[in-house]
Amino acid sequence: MSDHSDSDEHDPRAGDSCCGPDCCNNKLDRRTFIQLAGAGAAAVSGMSYLTACAGPFSRKDTVDHFIPIDKKLSSEWVASLFERGDRTWYSGQELETVGMPVGGICAGQVYLTGDGRLRIIDIFNQYANSGYGAVNYREGRTATQMVVNTGEIIEAPSLDQGFAIEVETGGNKLVRTIDASGFPNVRFCGEYPIGTVEYVDSDFPVAVELEAFSPFIPLNAADSALPATVLAYSLRNTSAEAVRVTLAGWFENAVCYHTDQEAGVSAHRRNSVIRSEGITTVMGSARLEEDPLPPNYRPPTVFADFEGDSYGDWTIEGDAFGSSPAAGTLPDQQAVTGFQGEKLVNTFLEGDATTGKLTSPEFTIERPWISFLIGGGAHSEQTCINLIVDESVVRTASGSNNEQLLPHNWDVSDLAGRTARIEIVDAVTTGWGHINVDQIEFRDVPMRRDLGDLNLRPDIGTMALTVLGAGTALSSPVLPTGTMPGALFATEGLQTAQPQDLSSDGALRGAVGRTLDLAPGETAEVTFVFAWHMPNLYFRDSKVGNFYAGRFGNATDVVRYVAANRDRLSGDTQLWHDTWYGSTLPWWLLFRIHSTAANLATA
Repeated sequence: MSDHSDSDEHDPRAGDSCCGPDCCNNKLDRRTFIQLAGAGAAAVSGMSYLTACAGPFSRKDTVDHFIPIDKKLSSEWVASLFERGDRTWYSGQELETVGMPVGGICAGQVYLTGDGRLRIIDIFNQYANSGYGAVNYREGRTATQMVVNTGEIIEAPSLDQGFAIEVETGGNKLVRTIDASGFPNVRFCGEYPIGTVEYVDSDFPVAVELEAFSPFIPLNAADSALPATVLAYSLRNTSAEAVRVTLAGWFENAVCYHTDQEAGVSAHRRNSVIRSEGITTVMGSARLEEDPLPPNYRPPTVFADFEGDSYGDWTIEGDAFGSSPAAGTLPDQQAVTGFQGEKLVNTFLEGDATTGKLTSPEFTIERPWISFLIGGGAHSEQTCINLIVDESVVRTASGSNNEQLLPHNWDVSDLAGRTARIEIVDAVTTGWGHINVDQIEFRDVPMRRDLGDLNLRPDIGTMALTVLGAGTALSSPVLPTGTMPGALFATEGLQTAQPQDLSSDGALRGAVGRTLDLAPGETAEVTFVFAWHMPNLYFRDSKVGNFYAGRFGNATDVVRYVAANRDRLSGDTQLWHDTWYGSTLPWWLLFRIHSTAANLATA
């Protein structure tokens, strides 16, 4: 059950031993067991206070075998593993750490949080090595946090997106966001591929239930790889009066999300309302353009290009830099790319074992930008380049655990006229304990990354939010400014008739919804589809494309396919769900086995 090889405390050769303080006299609740056993029995029903430890053991138990043949497990606990159990619902603080993938297999990543929001929307073909399980599954990590390739947990970029409900009853309008802030009683059941979220409030006349999924149909790979998330909301009038309900969703047009943050490039976004029978869609697109150079632009001044046979008048400390710049990739190093010319600063001498510092001569800051190319380790303040003024670090930058050098720009307009120097530091001897730097320039404008054909950027494409079904459909290509859900239900917000297209160089929030009347006790369903189409997927420097891009021309095509095949896609997904979870095997085992299938829908 547990690895007893870490220390004498857990080593049966050291005497009687078992799995922790008080040994097996300690009764374990479910979460403690999961921590000890490696997380997989989260849904075991009825085992909350059963002994889940092996042992105790003595030396004679391991005379001829380090791991005892007889694990001395509690027969009561072993028997509980074979109990069928029941489905598991999560609520309260448990919801904060729930994140379930609800995108298509190898089609991008969208997570459903414990309160039914869509978060960590990673659909833009970005390669992000998020580290290993010890980091990814760290206790307490929330569904709005992501792991970057440094192993650090940070708040994930958040698109302005969500759903809300407005109820007219007795001459009053009641508005709630459909999440934990709008409904105090929320509970979540995650049975991949379907996540179910229930929203109930005794003070609100409508109960809401959400089923969210992307079609998952074993032996049908194409339809299991759709870039779409289906969100089916069931609404039930729990009051004694008839009510009018408007259920709506909004989304931020985030096409070109990453490229738009690159220096010298701007995304001009456009939202279009597209209507056809049973379908009302707001599709977001974007056009990329390079920013024009300012008047009186001066070419950059190269401060250091590291193309010489030595570092010139730079001062060398330690042994990480050698006596001269490196000619590209060093022995046993991953391919170094993105530098200019033939040489660069590369401290991967003898691997990551060396340390040192390289310091420039003093100079006067006369231009508003200092720019350079940087790669290598992401150790903040340890594998870095620093700008020093009056013996203090006033600007710093590190790599991102990647050997590709990318532009980095310091705005130093506030330091004009000051005397400064630059230092490059390698103070780390562990993994990624090196830094790559090249082409330090003084500039009037930030250094631009060579993006090539802007139409081939990984994050260019389309995204869409659709409401399905007949009846009164509402839409808005661009919502007014303001917080949600107020802007959603404002007079100038959702309407039955709107301009078909609106463009903006700023943020665009589009929305769709549906209005319906419910008699007391009546139930109705409103289904949305969130879809995307980003065709330019790259593996290293080669464009491989996304499988779905060979089937569909844009996000609206995806929506039309889902709508036309809705009953089959939903029915087959539900059939797999019911077949799997209707098995006679224990629920905890079904959950554990299926967790690896869920990983296919992550990035």
